[in-house]
Amino acid sequence: MEIIETDILVIGGGAAGCMASIAAKNKNPELDVTLLEKTCVKRGGSVGRGMDHLNYVVVPGIGTLREYIDFFNVMTEKILDQNLIYILGKESFNLLKKLENWGVIFPKDEKGNYLVRGKFFVEMRGDLKSILFQKVLSHGVKVIERTMATSLLTQGNRVVGATALNVRSGEFFVYKAKATVLTAGSAARFGLPKTGYLFGTFDCPSCAGDGYSLAFRAGAELMNMECTRKMFMIKDFAGPAYSFLHYGCHLINALGERFMERYGGKEEPSYLTLWAMWREMSEGRAPIYMRFSHLPDEVLERIMNGMFTVERPTIKEFFSSRGIDLKRDDVEITLSGPVLCGGHGFSGLVINEKAETSLVGLYAAGDVVALGGCLPGALIFGEIAGRNAAKYASSVPMPEIDKKQIESERNRVFMPLESKGDIPPRLLEFKLRRIINEYIDSPKSERKLKTALYYISRFKKDLLRLKADDPHQLMRALEVHFILDCAEMSALASLARQESRWGIFHYRIDYPSRDDRNWQKFLILKLDKKTKKIQILTKPAPIKLKRGVLE
Repeated sequence: MEIIETDILVIGGGAAGCMASIAAKNKNPELDVTLLEKTCVKRGGSVGRGMDHLNYVVVPGIGTLREYIDFFNVMTEKILDQNLIYILGKESFNLLKKLENWGVIFPKDEKGNYLVRGKFFVEMRGDLKSILFQKVLSHGVKVIERTMATSLLTQGNRVVGATALNVRSGEFFVYKAKATVLTAGSAARFGLPKTGYLFGTFDCPSCAGDGYSLAFRAGAELMNMECTRKMFMIKDFAGPAYSFLHYGCHLINALGERFMERYGGKEEPSYLTLWAMWREMSEGRAPIYMRFSHLPDEVLERIMNGMFTVERPTIKEFFSSRGIDLKRDDVEITLSGPVLCGGHGFSGLVINEKAETSLVGLYAAGDVVALGGCLPGALIFGEIAGRNAAKYASSVPMPEIDKKQIESERNRVFMPLESKGDIPPRLLEFKLRRIINEYIDSPKSERKLKTALYYISRFKKDLLRLKADDPHQLMRALEVHFILDCAEMSALASLARQESRWGIFHYRIDYPSRDDRNWQKFLILKLDKKTKKIQILTKPAPIKLKRGVLE
């Protein structure tokens, strides 16, 4: 067991982690910054290459900051911190210009204007992740790959580092750090896809709720864990479909009807669209399709230049293997299994304007944070987290660490490798995620959620029976722990919020209406480390903008 000292430890090498590392070195080049990633930084995270658009940007002359905040209020139904959204909107165009200066391409029309879909979605090209990775290396950040964090080390209410496992060699490491930045992504492996394939997720399949569980076990506050989000998916392809709606695609049911008219909505990424798809599928009018044939050739070319080359090049290969021609054929779509995500959804750690969590010395950004800011949120608050972590690390001495914590964690980590367990991780993960689909996903009810908690209590005992034969399987076993923590938090939060909200993300048949009078609140979960009991707290929402910020 090796103990490594570093000024700042960044856990998670996605877009937010890269930006946090860069910002920390920019703030104080003398600091030692270590970036810890379970996979590889160049292709890790939710945007392994990039995206075909930079969502949620206030482009001067097209959108305003007030419209931006109002847009988020509608999208989140005001369960958000208005000050965080204000920061996102204020910094979003500066972020675009910074990325453009780094080599990311933002196409323009013949007049030199950015190509904007709707009001806040700017088309984007280029290998964003490779660009971020090169920036990380050029700033002298220490990059440690194929190594997963297994726990956060604490000293009272302060985070002082982390333990980690190399998933190739099986080596166990201890990182002692003045400041820690958590950017470990979403819980993409939460509910089970219809295919039953464990890694057929909408989001990055290496994201098993690591960050949520690490922070939860350390005593940090998390909120909106009841927001079990579903996403547009291309049928049999683990990739997004919602982006296509920005181009003017039509949604068609099995009867050939443009069914959104039935619900009084438009064909656009929204709660209503997801609700309508869910209703059509539940009432037997599936399959659901996207239709492209009516789109002009120049729009189809923009789609192919974006989605086919930047975000998911494998979409092109998938369509080709199926003989799909967008000018002629409809494309079948479906809904993903439920996920917990702070970027595309609102589940995750509670942070303030400085990206500080409720624990001293712990900062967070990206999909692990309850923000809803997608890629700009990850990059903007990644930079804020790195900058403030550097400021904090420059002012405090290297902390001491509790060797009892380390030894206890080491015993937990290696138990599946050293014990005589009889359950392979993939089997317990499959059973757990099937239970999440059946009892935690919408439509929810008190009976279903209590049934979920009954199964979760059984699965906790089954953790002692997990068996791993090598470091890779050991990683999978630890991921089951992460998923189980997320399932328990989501079930408890869903049970506590006695209303329906966010469309199908939290729909309770026993409380079918939205209740702003009693439930316009943040619902916060926190583990009491002394009693080992989960506390459920509420705080009024929305947190109003500070006086004068829009003046």
